[in-house]
Amino acid sequence: MDMKTDNWSGTATRPVGLIIRQKDPNNLEMPFDQLGDFITPSELFYIRSHFPTPEMDPATYRLSVSGAVRNELSLSYAELRAMPSRTSFSFTIL
Repeated sequence: MDMKTDNWSGTATRPVGLIIRQKDPNNLEMPFDQLGDFITPSELFYIRSHFPTPEMDPATYRLSVSGAVRNELSLSYAELRAMPSRTSFSFTIL
């Protein structure tokens, strides 16, 4: 599935081919005529945001994790993007 790279609702991009129900915040759904199986392909899965996509500068963005955690940390956008993808996870509530 192709991705539009124009500015779509702030910094987000949208997959080409989804039906636009609302632009801001994003509310896009799969066209049912493209469903060929019982499983919806990831690139055709609906996108529903309840709030507008925030503007972000990747060069200065930092994600800080603090509070009731064992180890506080601060990660840059590049560090976040460099992390390996995972499809499942587990965590312990302190």
